[in-house]
Amino acid sequence: MEQKTCQQCSNNFEITDDDLKFYQKIGPTFNGQHYSIPTPTLCVVCRSQRRLAWRNERVLYNRACDLCKKQMVSLYHQDSPYTVYCRECFWSDKWDPLNNGQDYDFHRPFFAQFAEIQKTSPRLNLLNDNSENSDYANHSGWNKDCYLVYATFSCENVMYGRHNLDSANSVDCDSVYKKSQYCYECDTLDNCYKTKYSMFSADCLESSFLYDCRNCKNCYMCVNLRNKEYCIDNKQYAKEEYEKMLPDLGSRQVVNEEKKKFWKMVKDSVHVFSHQKNCENSTGDEMTNLKECFNVYDFEESENCKNVDIGENAVNCHDCFGIGRPAENLYEIHGMARGVNCAFCHASYNSTNVYYADKCQNCQDIFGCVSLKKSQYCILNKQYSKEEYEELVPKIIEHTQKTGEWGEFFPVSLSPFAYNETFANYYFPLDKDGAAEIGAKWLDQDYSTKYEGETYEPKDNIKEYIDSEQEREKLLAGVLKCEVTGKAFKIMSRELAFYLEQGIPIPTKHPETRFTERFAKRNPRKLWKRQCMCEESGHGHEGRCVNEFETTYAPADAKAMAGKAGVRVYCEECYQKSIM
Repeated sequence: MEQKTCQQCSNNFEITDDDLKFYQKIGPTFNGQHYSIPTPTLCVVCRSQRRLAWRNERVLYNRACDLCKKQMVSLYHQDSPYTVYCRECFWSDKWDPLNNGQDYDFHRPFFAQFAEIQKTSPRLNLLNDNSENSDYANHSGWNKDCYLVYATFSCENVMYGRHNLDSANSVDCDSVYKKSQYCYECDTLDNCYKTKYSMFSADCLESSFLYDCRNCKNCYMCVNLRNKEYCIDNKQYAKEEYEKMLPDLGSRQVVNEEKKKFWKMVKDSVHVFSHQKNCENSTGDEMTNLKECFNVYDFEESENCKNVDIGENAVNCHDCFGIGRPAENLYEIHGMARGVNCAFCHASYNSTNVYYADKCQNCQDIFGCVSLKKSQYCILNKQYSKEEYEELVPKIIEHTQKTGEWGEFFPVSLSPFAYNETFANYYFPLDKDGAAEIGAKWLDQDYSTKYEGETYEPKDNIKEYIDSEQEREKLLAGVLKCEVTGKAFKIMSRELAFYLEQGIPIPTKHPETRFTERFAKRNPRKLWKRQCMCEESGHGHEGRCVNEFETTYAPADAKAMAGKAGVRVYCEECYQKSIM
């Protein structure tokens, strides 16, 4: 066990013996000489912040392609210092990413030379693969008819969602998976149908305001239910009685009041310490089929991983965000599917034996490269023979060992995005001065479309639009004003069709405001050591349960979770005995 002090936040952190074995294993070998990875200089939290400061997931711009000049949706605004190509131009043969290659200079720091390659290498406008009629999507693929979705795959007719997989016909949902359909304003659902305003539920249908429910049908305002039907406030009713008691959820005013009631009910209920299924010796939250995985989130079908947020089918990976399908032996990665033996990479896919790559695709055996495609044996975007590559890379590693750069992910100062454009600002919010303290850029200019004309105020009840074509036309022609931020937005025709069909009131908040409010209801990616709070009789213990665990629910005195601290958190055994 090694004790270290974070060079950014000054907090102490531990390096375990297993960590040391991983750093030794993950390093490359050239000509019989092995180069292990040094122990990190930043704590787990600051390392995660540094990676996420490279992830612009949700801030999109309209600008022209720098090659064909056609208008496109892009992660980079029009004044960005980078050359940006549309998808067609980027994958074409009209340019060669090796044209800007340069020799390695052993008299200068590696990151300074890498920054020069960044500025001269064209960048892909979006990460959006194999999709149809889904231009407004990022870090996504294999979608059809989707709009403003992020980290979303294999979905159809989904709007305003994040991290959705294999779902359809849903709006304002995050982490909705496994054939879920017609869901609205939900977070973390599996195989649900016509479910609204719900979280952490699976195999439920025709229900609203559910939290941590399983296999429930026609249930309303319920928490921790299993295999129930026609329940309200966790109480059983006959079908006719249940239907008479349901409030009018077509009214925005009614929905807002019901939301307040629901979240008070959630806070007052019992919470399981971690949402996990079939996990062996693993810690984190939202986990499925894991073995020996620690501090992991939204993670499944993996083994021997640590400090990973969002991933699947991974083996022996540490300090990563968005990996899998599959992944093996990865370290300090942001965005990599089908990667093997790689470290310190940003949004680089189908890679093998790659170190310090930025937006490289289908490459192997490259070092310090940007925007390469189907390349091998390249350094700083310059082509070498196999023998030249294997001779030069060890010398570069030895040079970066001396400069202190070897083993570090890219500095936030090299991120192509300002801190307030990135997802880091959701997990680790900072102001302009705070961003400057960690070396990050800040975007002051607002590139969004400005609107100062008249705005349309939606009717309270969706029935007023169901019954009037004239009101529907006014709504679709009008511009709405977010009641929280004042930002203008519009209602799309297919979006309105969803609200009409599902009986949902027209939203009065901008889509980004709606996402921010959903995201705020999630626990942080941080674990606290806690003791089970159960004192119920009949649970196999006298007095308070002695089981201990690591959980994302903070102790009552933890300032980081002011709104969620103090909830009752149970171990798995006590939780299972307490639910209905």
